[in-house]
Amino acid sequence: MEQKDNTGALFANDKKTADNHPDYNGKCMVDGKAKDLAAWVKTSKSGQKYLSISIKEPYKAITSPQTNDRQSVNIGHSDLPF
Repeated sequence: MEQKDNTGALFANDKKTADNHPDYNGKCMVDGKAKDLAAWVKTSKSGQKYLSISIKEPYKAITSPQTNDRQSVNIGHSDLPF
């Protein structure tokens, strides 16, 4: 789905497993940059329901750098302590 600038969409969170997980999540485009959206249904002190919304940078999984610079070390039997 292509997002137009300064628009977004929220969908019911069907993977919610804890109370602190958002009730809705989605994506939006703000000034040409993609953002992640999350929203929680809350109730004010006066009893009025509202949405509390969070806008964050898109989630990127952290991957450890892969290196192919490993060198093979040849250990002779006389170097082993046992």
